[in-house]
Amino acid sequence: MSKQCSEFLGSNPNTHDYYLQHISHPYPSNDVKCELARKTGLKVSQVSIWFKNKRKAQKKKLTAKEEQNEREAK
Repeated sequence: MSKQCSEFLGSNPNTHDYYLQHISHPYPSNDVKCELARKTGLKVSQVSIWFKNKRKAQKKKLTAKEEQNEREAK
């Protein structure tokens, strides 16, 4: 996925709002992905990859925060 595509999805209220509203389970169904693709003018595969990358980045951020908290607790 290109950086431009990723930035577009990240700044797009449709995808960003969906992600935030479903933060506890950020795995949209195929129907939701199709709808987001239609609204954004992108391919379903691009929407899927954006969510995959977003989940990975969120996990990395949480892991780093947990490690920092552990270091501070010592």
